[in-house]
Amino acid sequence: MKVAQILRYPIKSMAGERLTEARIGPLGVEGDRVVHVEDVRGHVITSRTHHRLLGHHAILSASGEPVVDGMLWSDPKIRKDVVGIVGPGASSFAMSRSSGSMCCHCWSRWMERSQPLDMMAGASGLTL
Repeated sequence: MKVAQILRYPIKSMAGERLTEARIGPLGVEGDRVVHVEDVRGHVITSRTHHRLLGHHAILSASGEPVVDGMLWSDPKIRKDVVGIVGPGASSFAMSRSSGSMCCHCWSRWMERSQPLDMMAGASGLTL
């Protein structure tokens, strides 16, 4: 198998990081989409409707904590920026996919949108 590139998005709908190697678990690339943003009604926000989220770059620190633009994802400045994009009442939530504790809503949305192994199978330069 030849893999052209591996991308991980620690925070859903923010720009992610290119990896040289990754662990693939039953739910895809470990550390992918471990945090998401919700609006005041509890709906998961995506870059399809809030494009400015892609202006933020998220990576995982060595300890596994999401970092946005060089700051921890929980930093008040990041929260202020996200609220400025999404609107008042916006919140970010950590999901623990590796422990299997993703809520049903998040799981169904993830399955509907992500399918990382299927996406990799269609990647240019990937042979199985």
